[in-house]
Amino acid sequence: MAFVLSLLVYFLYHRLLEKYPGMNLFEIIKYKYNNIFGKIIIIIYILFLVLKSARIVYMFTDFISTINQLDFLSKNLIMILNMILLGYFLKSSLISLCRFSQTGFILTLL
Repeated sequence: MAFVLSLLVYFLYHRLLEKYPGMNLFEIIKYKYNNIFGKIIIIIYILFLVLKSARIVYMFTDFISTINQLDFLSKNLIMILNMILLGYFLKSSLISLCRFSQTGFILTLL
């Protein structure tokens, strides 16, 4: 079910980017809606993404601390290290973030 819904979201984003080439999602929202209403939608969308990313980092930290079961690594330390790494990769480039997530996914599966 989640795969089908994610495909629908993918096709929606693909259609938007195909219809408005050279624009990112925030520019499309500003273009379609006026400035004030578009900014409100963008702020809500950013807050939603921050909430989702915080939940993902927390769940990943909980998973790592459950699997690890070492006393010297607390959840707070693992979470801080994850946030520092994600912040660094977001600041450096999007390609680095994609490589980091690919490597993290493979290590998590192993």
